[in-house]
Amino acid sequence: MNVKLTGLKKTRILNSDDVFGIMQKMLHRENKIDSQKDQERGKKEGKKEGEERGKKEREIEMAKGMLLKGININDIADISGLSKAQITKLSKTGTSSFNC
Repeated sequence: MNVKLTGLKKTRILNSDDVFGIMQKMLHRENKIDSQKDQERGKKEGKKEGEERGKKEREIEMAKGMLLKGININDIADISGLSKAQITKLSKTGTSSFNC
């Protein structure tokens, strides 16, 4: 890490209190950077989870609609991306509630 110091600060660095203060500032800056990276990573993960959940909900809604129209379970599985077991469970519990 590059630390820019003026001539005066270079001479004062011999004082251990100054070194300690500089190290604290550097640590604080690094912690802040790490915290920002963690926040960005959390946002990305949350977005991905939300997109996956939305896709799964869309598949379920699509399957419900096809069941109501009397479409064959094998065809619903091919079109919706849900398994035959999930669609069978959906058909037995009715189209009002279903968890994959």
